[in-house]
Amino acid sequence: MKKVIYFTNVFPKYRRNIWQKLLNQNLFNIKIFYGKNPLNGIDSQRKETIHNNQENLIYLKNYSIIGIIFWQSKVIRECIFSDFDKVIFLGEMNIISTWISCLICKLRKKEIFFWTHGFYGNEGKIKSLFRKVFYKMADQFFVYENMARDKMIKKGFNGEKIHVVYNSLDFEIQLNIFNQLELRVENPLINLFKNNLPTLFFIGRLTLKKKIDQLIQAVIGLNKK
Repeated sequence: MKKVIYFTNVFPKYRRNIWQKLLNQNLFNIKIFYGKNPLNGIDSQRKETIHNNQENLIYLKNYSIIGIIFWQSKVIRECIFSDFDKVIFLGEMNIISTWISCLICKLRKKEIFFWTHGFYGNEGKIKSLFRKVFYKMADQFFVYENMARDKMIKKGFNGEKIHVVYNSLDFEIQLNIFNQLELRVENPLINLFKNNLPTLFFIGRLTLKKKIDQLIQAVIGLNKK
């Protein structure tokens, strides 16, 4: 059976379902390494809440260098000494240990996967060049959306090696909630808010980086006008 190691930054709660599926399948053995400390405002789940086989969930440490560059412990050591066939990295080029680990895996002839957003489209020429060089170290990619796949293909990457996995949320729970909603009325928000006013939504993490205060101020401004 093939052996896979997967390195990521933290274990966000919404990844619980997909990680359980990865750990419980019988196609390959997988070990997941992640930091238990919060990173960029994202909290990390504890290993005991997901799986009984705790040796397959392993803590590492995330070290921040001037807030924009990171280093992860254990990663290089695992890539040098561990017995594995394939490796999955979080495809973030600001994690310096990932660059070094990829070179080690290349020398060991291990297949490298990046789980990544891909190109954002707003990178300058230099940043885009660095990202392209970084991505060239991987053999295959998991991306969150079709648009990300299209952007990578335009940058010269092989579309057959780019796999769209979307955001890997807990679809079963979402489907259950969706099926309980009262969708038969013309506008279900009338029942929720008891009025027919225009409604503005934000979907994303509740972190300072998202600047949701600007959204609130915008709504206040619109209501005043």
